[in-house]
Amino acid sequence: MEQVEETNGLFKVASGQNIDEAILAQTDRIEKEIAATQPLIGDLERISSLHAEYVPEDTVYQGKISHLESVYSVMRRTRGDGNCFFRAFGFAHFERLMMDKEEMRRFKEAAAKYRDTLFELGYTQFTVEDFHDVMIETLDNLEKKPSIDELLATFRDQGLSDYLVVFLRLVLPGHFPPGVLL
Repeated sequence: MEQVEETNGLFKVASGQNIDEAILAQTDRIEKEIAATQPLIGDLERISSLHAEYVPEDTVYQGKISHLESVYSVMRRTRGDGNCFFRAFGFAHFERLMMDKEEMRRFKEAAAKYRDTLFELGYTQFTVEDFHDVMIETLDNLEKKPSIDELLATFRDQGLSDYLVVFLRLVLPGHFPPGVLL
């Protein structure tokens, strides 16, 4: 069994302690630090705030930021936790749904039916039910009380947000023809 000492975030092997345990502990510390400093979904901020994150001499990125500014005025950051695409997509789509009652109705109807589609694709009831129920409950709540604060609270709640992300992850493969690898 190898022992590990941590020095300035790097590991150095010593005798007596398991390196796998030390790596898991370091990973856990990093995840907790990120969770404490980065919300799952951030507040609105101006696109122009990105300019300060890149050196002025980096004309490629500065130009891309300027282009984004010409199209959009604000953005929300998402925590880069491996679920950021689905979380950002879900939040933006739900935000749009709150402003369009007819689209909300259509999306709720499609999401409700998609549970059966997932069963047809071979997913078990155990795999689908809880995630589907959270999706439908969230849509119901937003339909009754459309509020950006409620939406933010939902997507900033790790448990609820992760359930919505899982449902979106389950739905995606069903939109590709059979045999297409993702």
